[in-house]
Amino acid sequence: MEHRTFHRILAAIIAVLIVLAGYGVYYVNGYHHAVNVGNAIQSNPTAKVTDIEDGWLFDGPGTTTAMVFYPGARVEASTYAPLMQETAASEIDCFLMKMPANLAIFGINRADAVRSDIASYSYDHWYIADHSLGGTLAANSTSANIPTTGTDSSSSPPTQPPT
Repeated sequence: MEHRTFHRILAAIIAVLIVLAGYGVYYVNGYHHAVNVGNAIQSNPTAKVTDIEDGWLFDGPGTTTAMVFYPGARVEASTYAPLMQETAASEIDCFLMKMPANLAIFGINRADAVRSDIASYSYDHWYIADHSLGGTLAANSTSANIPTTGTDSSSSPPTQPPT
């Protein structure tokens, strides 16, 4: 009797794992596809689009400001291409990051590709922007890479806002 019970429990566990694996595949593949983005991932007179490691650079007429953009969860990165084109045209160059399986959780450090090559860019101002879950992970990536000054901030008095 114990042998039969063990096999039933084992079969139930295997069945649950199969269902969970199937749902995982469905969840990862059920993302929002880019529609009506037209030629937004192609260069045009106002922005040159270049493939970079893990994404695209939308290089507009601006030379001092850049933005790294993390897409939302389960949204194809190219969906944001028209927005990146518009932003680049308004003098903010944009780095649109692609995420593995269209889930930002799997690409939390995608900005590292830009950060590691930062010496080749001459921007004075850097921003990070996002949509949805991409924002949480972009903030996490940013906070983990903010340079420290080597001082102990706990010994400094709190800063008061101006009145």
